[in-house]
Amino acid sequence: MGATTVRRRVAAVLVVTASVGLLQVHGMQFWIEHAGKTGVVWSLTLEISAVYLWLHRAILPALLASALLVAGPLYQVASPALEQARKAEFTAVERVGEENKIKQLESSLLQYERNSEKRIGWAGRIDATQERLDAARERLRELVAKQGEYQRSWHKTAIVSMEAFALLVVLYSQIFALSRLREYSKMLAKDRRKDDGGDLAVKPEKGGFSGNSKITVPIESDTKDRVKMARRFVEAKLPDFDGKRQLLAQHIGVRLADLSLLKHHEKRRQEGRETISQKKLDKIITVLGGDGVVSSAV
Repeated sequence: MGATTVRRRVAAVLVVTASVGLLQVHGMQFWIEHAGKTGVVWSLTLEISAVYLWLHRAILPALLASALLVAGPLYQVASPALEQARKAEFTAVERVGEENKIKQLESSLLQYERNSEKRIGWAGRIDATQERLDAARERLRELVAKQGEYQRSWHKTAIVSMEAFALLVVLYSQIFALSRLREYSKMLAKDRRKDDGGDLAVKPEKGGFSGNSKITVPIESDTKDRVKMARRFVEAKLPDFDGKRQLLAQHIGVRLADLSLLKHHEKRRQEGRETISQKKLDKIITVLGGDGVVSSAV
């Protein structure tokens, strides 16, 4: 993996880390408020589930998990605007009520004044109604001013909208970074397989293998012949380890599975399945040849 890819992978990890932190700051507040002490578990579980599902390309469950994940933070940042809208609606309803109350008081006051022209005894009611009318008008002025304040506070709504869009961008960045990390992991695995399956091939020197001979590694050697050679080496050396392939594998420095892949090389190759890597094949021939497997084994 090149240096550029490594830098991009580090950048993707940083994006995922930062996005998780930001979403959890708001998400935990929401879940704790609505689920109590278990809110932390809810928030973290949703985050972990979303990351896991995106890394494994389970698209529909991942989308659902991400939607639930971002719903809490969105509600949390939008709650001030929602509260302001609720107050504005309540103020509007209260204003209508005060206006109706003022109309009723004005009507009553007018009737009392008319009655006072015909007979005495209405002064007390007139004064009381006037006081109630003055208080209602003062309350109406306060409601009008408060409603105007709510309507003019557009910057709060703008800030909340910016935060909401920012959270959505952060979530998208997290999903994109996770997809890149998945691709980088696949690239890394591919590079490792390439390293394990190099193009080098080995071929015995002229005259076969002697007890003290080492193995040369010419690139143009035939892989099929080398597989046969390695298999014969293994069968010739196996009696030295009481027929135990595990001990022989440890002696060579390969896995027991590598000897099994060598044994069934042709069958697995025809079936399109994994076969022994060139690197492990080279190692088997080199080690056993260096151990002095005689040419009669070939």
